Amino acid sequence: MALSSFVESQKSGVSKFIADQVKRWDLAQLTRLIEMNIGRDLQYIRFNGMVIGGLAGVVLHTVERLFLVG
Repeated sequence: MALSSFVESQKSGVSKFIADQVKRWDLAQLTRLIEMNIGRDLQYIRFNGMVIGGLAGVVLHTVERLFLVG
């Protein structure tokens, strides 16, 4: 019960702290850091994202043409 009330009272402070930290991020530095830590796997992640996104687009377009237009 005490922990619950403590968390509730600190909730807005924590969310403000996180938002302030994210605003301070340097996107170029963050990108370099991610690329260094993930390494060569990043190209596969990007490629898979592109393929899955493309397939999702084709499926959505097909569903729209078959069911919504026709």
